[in-house]
Amino acid sequence: MNVLVVEDEALLRELMSTIIKGLGHDVTEAGRSDEAIRLLNSNSFNVVVTDNDMPRTENDRVHINEGLTIIESARSLSSPPYVIFMSGRVACDPQLADTARALGACEILPKPFYMEELRAMLNRIEINRTMEVVPV
Repeated sequence: MNVLVVEDEALLRELMSTIIKGLGHDVTEAGRSDEAIRLLNSNSFNVVVTDNDMPRTENDRVHINEGLTIIESARSLSSPPYVIFMSGRVACDPQLADTARALGACEILPKPFYMEELRAMLNRIEINRTMEVVPV
């Protein structure tokens, strides 16, 4: 699968990318929402793994709920990718997870998480993709 990882914390982004590549997937990274949206509009991704709170542009401060904007952008594409939504706030704000799901996230990954949780989500998505009926 072709996966876009959107995370402003470079170390976590690199770790997730390494794990995902180790599963045999292609990975593209973005550290800001503007970068992620540009990549979404110019590439075809099967999966987007996105953080929620991140800068919009280079040298910008962190903005709350930028991940929700990325979900909306991803789901508006003609061939929308699956979206895994990450946030450290979903444990204390269940409505955030509900909003992410309503916008089109297929999986919610509360931070902090074990990499095995991410692996399991990607495996479920891969199984779902192979079971989808393709019109002839």
